[in-house]
Amino acid sequence: MGQQQHLLIILGVLIVGIAIAVGIGMFRSSSTDLIRSAVISDLNYYAGKAREYYWKPLMLGGGDRSFENITMNRIMLNSENEHGIYSIVSTAKDELVLLGVGKTPGSDDSVKVQITIEPKKNTVLVLN
Repeated sequence: MGQQQHLLIILGVLIVGIAIAVGIGMFRSSSTDLIRSAVISDLNYYAGKAREYYWKPLMLGGGDRSFENITMNRIMLNSENEHGIYSIVSTAKDELVLLGVGKTPGSDDSVKVQITIEPKKNTVLVLN
């Protein structure tokens, strides 16, 4: 083979390698976005459960307009699912803060999302 053909082969291999690297990067980015969205969705669902607890009278197993005595078992059966791990950060009479740490497959990075639940609104904060 001539020198020109060797250069074309090398150039072709480099282009294919770069394309593969870019594709992997795009896939990881998309995967992280999907996990983040799933964690936010889960936290909003748990916020609804927490709000039910807040408004339910004490005689019926609720908080009687307080988040102070809420536990993870009251709003979710398991603090871990296929999307992430969830925990209570803080509780107060009119405020509950939950943290969701998403599971990103094949990566050491984790997705962290915090939600502040108040009687009439939620505030979502993406930590990374």
